Amino acid sequence: MGRAMVGLIAAAWSVALALPAAADRAPEAHTLEVGGLTRTYLLHVPPALPAGPAPLVLVFHGGGGNGPGTERLTRFNELADREGLLVAYPEGIGRNWYDGREFARGSRAHRERIDDVGFVAAMLDAIARAHAVDPTDPLVPYHGGAIAFGRGRIIDTEDAARRWARLNGAAPEPQPSPLPAPGKHHCGGLRLTYSGGRGGSEVVLVRLDGGGHTWPGGAQYLPERVVGRVCRDFDATALIWQFFRAHPKP
Repeated sequence: MGRAMVGLIAAAWSVALALPAAADRAPEAHTLEVGGLTRTYLLHVPPALPAGPAPLVLVFHGGGGNGPGTERLTRFNELADREGLLVAYPEGIGRNWYDGREFARGSRAHRERIDDVGFVAAMLDAIARAHAVDPTDPLVPYHGGAIAFGRGRIIDTEDAARRWARLNGAAPEPQPSPLPAPGKHHCGGLRLTYSGGRGGSEVVLVRLDGGGHTWPGGAQYLPERVVGRVCRDFDATALIWQFFRAHPKP
């Protein structure tokens, strides 16, 4: 299962991202032929990487989203430049993934049973050939409906978090810690930590109250009446990286 098969943000994520990427931070565009289809992904490489293999973060867009929009929303490129890691933004066919979600079954990805797993495997191989990374241990946050690979994923219910805790041998009951009190810029909520898992693993669930289908600390990419409010209790990108950094591959 890996050291930290973990959930990180318990909020309802957006399913329609279309924000333009910042021109001065445009990542490299790449294409691959997989299963008779041309697949695309963006790759951000920091101007200066430390010696040795660099961490690789795969950021999956939500249903209806795309790589450039997710890049702009999450600001993982900025974090990558500071921390010395590579970031890839895979693109789903027709802005969707073949992930089994009921409401997306009419999408091309589902109708044609697109091999997204094969695409991601080919992408990892291509990145590993060009850069010093470990393709067997990618770090994987994602936004909205997306397939989950690697050792990091978002879990959206406390029941799912308990299941992951049980699978990893962590404590059956979490240690709760409150988020800042609700206010103009804070939604409030709880951080639930299931600790003591095998190899030092833990499951962390962050439950936000009153947030929308948004990325905490990100942009209000659509009106609040459409997607709800953006919670400012924390920055989701920074929190995800903090978790990854605290749980290196054994």
